[in-house]
Amino acid sequence: MGRLACISRIFGGVVSPTRPQQKYRVAIVGGGAAGVSVASQLLRKLGFPEGQIAIIEPRDTHFYQPKWTMVGGLGLDVESTGRPMGQVLPPGVHWVQEACQTFDPERNTITLSGGEQLEYEVLIVAAGLQQNFDKIKGLRETMGKHGV
Repeated sequence: MGRLACISRIFGGVVSPTRPQQKYRVAIVGGGAAGVSVASQLLRKLGFPEGQIAIIEPRDTHFYQPKWTMVGGLGLDVESTGRPMGQVLPPGVHWVQEACQTFDPERNTITLSGGEQLEYEVLIVAAGLQQNFDKIKGLRETMGKHGV
């Protein structure tokens, strides 16, 4: 599956958001570098069939955050660090484009922002950080200028 995923990406393979199934073997909360990497490894090394892994991620853009040091240091545009989420998710996963509202580990369920519940066998939480650049007055306008 790993080689197929790489070939699919090279030729423009895209994962589209999908309605959640009721149950997944693995539910990954977070579509950042960690969540995408874990999903790719599970598909490649364990050969999970399509649709048994869900990535719960509300954003439609994946930002490569390690490149953000170059935004401040070299003045690159922060938008240049982003790609459409569907282009970075490995083929074979289900992309549930919602936020996770609550966890219930005793019942192996999570509740999505739309109110739907999703059951899982294994839960991986890789939600990452939430950037709030607008909380610092003037930061967004200054990014990439004056050494910021």
